[in-house]
Amino acid sequence: MKTFPLRIGTPDGLLFEGEAERIVCRTITGDLAILAGHSNFCTALGMGHAHVALPDGTVYAAFRGTDDTIVGWKEDFNMSFETEVPAQRDAVAYAQRVAAAIDLPLIVGGHSKGGNLAAYAGMFVDEATRARIQTVYNFDGPGFNEATISSEAFGKVDMRIRTFVPQSSMIGILMWHREPFTIVRSNGVGVFQHDAYTWQILGGGFMTLTERTGHSHFADDTIKRWLEELSPDMRRQAIDGIYAVLSASGGMNVSELFEARNTM
Repeated sequence: MKTFPLRIGTPDGLLFEGEAERIVCRTITGDLAILAGHSNFCTALGMGHAHVALPDGTVYAAFRGTDDTIVGWKEDFNMSFETEVPAQRDAVAYAQRVAAAIDLPLIVGGHSKGGNLAAYAGMFVDEATRARIQTVYNFDGPGFNEATISSEAFGKVDMRIRTFVPQSSMIGILMWHREPFTIVRSNGVGVFQHDAYTWQILGGGFMTLTERTGHSHFADDTIKRWLEELSPDMRRQAIDGIYAVLSASGGMNVSELFEARNTM
């Protein structure tokens, strides 16, 4: 099948550049599909999912991470006590739609929460779709609560999950993982290593390390001990209380909470 050059850019730099057979994505004006032979086209992407048919005969289905809203972050924390949050349920439905639309081997993946969603979709799609998934890529995405990580569903896909975290990971180490980590060298500092644009590349692949930093291990151990001391209902109460306080501030987005405000 014919291919065309595809470039996906962000304010921080080029996210993807390469050949593709097709792309299906959501733009700010609606859903869009482009095949080879289309005239040059440039558009702003909207919130949601995208999948790209690659020249090697596979389809990469990408899942986005958390947006900047407080309610979006609350859903992330809800994963510590809920067996399924709405974004995970939507991720399964999206993977099923991609599989139904394109009869090719699948690769699923995402960064941050998107990595968690990709892994969850791999667990709970139907058997026929799961059999077509070659690899699940989780780029510094959190793990799962105790019930999910120990479930039979996770065991059906765990050997296909490839999780990458920076050496000082604070996000990707959250909750529980059963798959091994590939540790990527980052030139960021602390939690800002979560930004994949700080990850170092050499010769077309990630520069890797053999061990995470002491700070990452300390954060991992501390958070897990805290979670293990709380029942699921206690976790719910704590997170609901924090959310109520943040909502009372009047801010809708997490970034607004850190803005300097003139209260005089």
